[in-house]
Amino acid sequence: MKSISIFLVFMLTVAYASSQGRCGTIQTEEMTQSFLDNKKHWNQTLAKGSMPNFIPVTFHLVANNDGSSQPTEELALEGLCILNESFELSGSNMFFYVKEFNVINNTAINTNPSGSGFLMRNQTDDASINVFIVDEIASGGLGRILGFYSPNGDYLVMRKDQMTARAYTLEHEIGHFFTLRHTHYGWDGQYYDPSNNGDTIFQTSITITEQGPIGDIVSIELQDGSNCDTAGDLICDTPPDYGFGFSCNCCILPWEVFDRNGDAIEPLMENIMSYSQGCDIQTFSPDQLVAIQASLDANNRDYLRTNVTETQYRPVRGEVALSSPAAGETVEIFDEVTFEWEPVENAEYYIVTIIGSQTFRERTTEPRLTFTELQPNEFFASWSVRAYNVFGGGCNGSMTRNFNTGTSSSAVNELDFVSELNIYPNPITSNSDITVQFTSTQTELAQVKLHTITGALVHSFQVQIQSGENRVLIDESNVTSGILILEIKTKSGSILEKIIVE
Repeated sequence: MKSISIFLVFMLTVAYASSQGRCGTIQTEEMTQSFLDNKKHWNQTLAKGSMPNFIPVTFHLVANNDGSSQPTEELALEGLCILNESFELSGSNMFFYVKEFNVINNTAINTNPSGSGFLMRNQTDDASINVFIVDEIASGGLGRILGFYSPNGDYLVMRKDQMTARAYTLEHEIGHFFTLRHTHYGWDGQYYDPSNNGDTIFQTSITITEQGPIGDIVSIELQDGSNCDTAGDLICDTPPDYGFGFSCNCCILPWEVFDRNGDAIEPLMENIMSYSQGCDIQTFSPDQLVAIQASLDANNRDYLRTNVTETQYRPVRGEVALSSPAAGETVEIFDEVTFEWEPVENAEYYIVTIIGSQTFRERTTEPRLTFTELQPNEFFASWSVRAYNVFGGGCNGSMTRNFNTGTSSSAVNELDFVSELNIYPNPITSNSDITVQFTSTQTELAQVKLHTITGALVHSFQVQIQSGENRVLIDESNVTSGILILEIKTKSGSILEKIIVE
């Protein structure tokens, strides 16, 4: 029965392999040599203690030639937040922050970064880690490539669908950037297969076929740690891993596997440098962190050592507490709904997302935002808020709430003698005149004003309202994009109407 279960697990995982993700980093001899050189100084690294390090990152937001499919700054910041969270949970005192965002409109980079190295090197910043966020990474072999580190260009590439997927791809590639190998080094492309390898690995070495110097022979690591300095990932607190994570697409080893000494393999499936999937949390081991710190301390990484201090590091922490509308509330005035939440310490801005028949997403620096484009009598499945700053954000967004809109409009008409008011076109484009037409039963002097939704005056002039038909023209030169409020004010009262300028 055991052999049948193993066979079924294997068949399921082989069927999944074609869609499973993997790393595209090619471990070079230079990367390994840097690791070995740095390892000589591990004791010095440990002796320095745990002083915090603040590491700048430049995110290159890559779009197509026409600007389409560009990743957002918020996507990068949420990925950065997860990155910092992973390092903190691992016990590291390394913190990453945004140095700058760089927008690149280049379809070649966006769809085939592996073949666009020259173009990408011309875009890199010399004083930060460079991360290119792209749509697709062209690849062959088993599984999609989710990200990679280029040792030649010294930059990272990430598929944008991986930035917030909690697949720990960015953390994994950062590990390569700081010289770490896969925990299953040597097994790439020939991952453990219970039907081929059996339950005991008798061989002493394996020949690299992928993601390393092809043809090099790598010693197979033993569970007792006796060859941990010369086999596998060359790190002794990460046990043997024969590519189990890719084989099973899981976080718990489903097989009993023994090394040639007869010892049961107990891999760290939740290790960031493995290929495990579905782990609640993935972390680096203590020795991996020492290796990362030693790499940061090396001369070739001196450009990452900045003057940012601990007092300047102000991460966004905690969830965003929503205030109003309340869950399930019906907001009677549908075209002027104000959303409010509690201010978040260190937040530089917020993103408000509203999901109904359409999705609305707006940015604000204040803990409140008014939407004027919602439709009447509609159910909105959720509204939520995320807080951001250059040290990350979005990790701990708010809970979501649903709400409904009523049928009342924010438009005001206090002039009883005015009727049949018509504004056209509405919506309009910013290069169009606005025509205001209405009927009046009396003559009166009026002030016509255009305001932004925040109250800023755009244009103002006087008109004489005549008894009968009236037509007022507002020249296109006075029309700005966005939501405008038209006000017609007399001594008897006012009319307020919303105009959408596209």
